[in-house]
Amino acid sequence: MRYFVIFIPLGKYILIKNGAEAITPEGLLNIWVAALPADHAGYAQMPDGGPSFTDGIVVNYRYVGNEADAQFGMASLPFLTGQFLNLFPLSGHDPNKICSDDFVADTPISNSRNSGCPSGNHISLCEYRNGKFVNEQSMNIMSANTDDNCKYLFTLGQAARMHAVLDSTGARSGLIRTHTSCANPITEVEAETRNNPKAAALSTKATLTVYPNPATTNLTVNIHHATPSTLEIWTTEGKRVLVQSLSVEQSVTQLDINLSAFSPGFYLIKVQTADGILTEKLTIER
Repeated sequence: MRYFVIFIPLGKYILIKNGAEAITPEGLLNIWVAALPADHAGYAQMPDGGPSFTDGIVVNYRYVGNEADAQFGMASLPFLTGQFLNLFPLSGHDPNKICSDDFVADTPISNSRNSGCPSGNHISLCEYRNGKFVNEQSMNIMSANTDDNCKYLFTLGQAARMHAVLDSTGARSGLIRTHTSCANPITEVEAETRNNPKAAALSTKATLTVYPNPATTNLTVNIHHATPSTLEIWTTEGKRVLVQSLSVEQSVTQLDINLSAFSPGFYLIKVQTADGILTEKLTIER
């Protein structure tokens, strides 16, 4: 069982169970979607801010998805991405210091973290220009506690700071220099299985084997110590290309599948059983 400790501001930490290790963090932005406390949107590791195996973004599942499914808005991931690219919240680099600087010239220094949806004349008590206090940029993506539906912009100065960390001498220059293939999309299904307690228990007694693998035109599937109901084959793009009902007798016998109509590539075989899902990767070659 793997656990990852993700540190967040003010000395707190979160223990994530079954977390996958970061994939080539020097060349990819790794994002973990996790079940965090409802009031905590997530955390991003800033450049040079920690070990490579935690380098990336941890985001609460409640804050991502399409507009209808995200329970608490969709601006948190852009905020965390900005943090990953070396932006501090408008309230500054030091959460314990009033009027802490975020090191961006065109964002007024905020005297505290905002909350809710502040009005357009929300005043900063940390910057006094031309005989008056300036307005805060409560609509800025990096206004940490502003409601998501009230945030919609980065400034030119913030964009320049993010670009700086990506240039040839920046701490995240590998994101530009390195062209690494993303993780195979089937790992999403594998993660679902890994975090399913029934499936975890099932894996200790049930087996799914496929051969030959890589396959060409024919495939043999063996299922042992389980009571299967259906077998499915999925592409890496999330398209189901085969579904077949299984009888109890097939749980201990081999099943032969003709692959001649399948295109070469990578697939995932899923077998639904009474206790969970068994999965196996498949490569088809010609």
